[in-house]
Amino acid sequence: MFCDFHTHNAKPAEQVLKLLSAAELPEEDLPGVFFALELHPWNLPESFTELPENFLNQIRQADAIGEVGLDRLQGPAMDIQRQYLRAVLEAAADCGKPVVFHCVRAYPELLAEIKPFPQIRKMLHGFQGNEEKAKMLTDAGFLLTSRQTLYPGGGLETDAVHLSIQEVYDSCKVTEEISVELEDRFFRFLKG
Repeated sequence: MFCDFHTHNAKPAEQVLKLLSAAELPEEDLPGVFFALELHPWNLPESFTELPENFLNQIRQADAIGEVGLDRLQGPAMDIQRQYLRAVLEAAADCGKPVVFHCVRAYPELLAEIKPFPQIRKMLHGFQGNEEKAKMLTDAGFLLTSRQTLYPGGGLETDAVHLSIQEVYDSCKVTEEISVELEDRFFRFLKG
């Protein structure tokens, strides 16, 4: 079984489990597809209001929340992004959902925001940082995912690239034993 820890590709595939990040939950279940309800920092309004009603209505039905987070290069002002992130983290803590994070050049701010929520299972997708940043994030409880590198205790993803998860596994030289570990990690992230 192949596990895609973060994707935007909704199409089911044989022998693939995927965590699909989407702005709305689909009308019907898709085989092998788990859903993360996103409130992406790129799509936030320029000023903070309450969390969108649609998001709040669907949050309990989702398997996870995300991608959510902070982006210093795109989206509204950092203080607005932080207010939304804080509200999402409170909602995630209330309903016991794991969270998939997007973070660009804002690791100190992200760590400050998640600090009051140690109980939340956390995944940072698309990680491309150095070993020092990787250790800082894993020490804070993050599972790190990438499409290029399998970090210790992390996962693999396709995100928005046109590679299949099988191709990512091949490029990262995933063995049968590691594949079994990845499947276990995938479900532990989702179910605790």
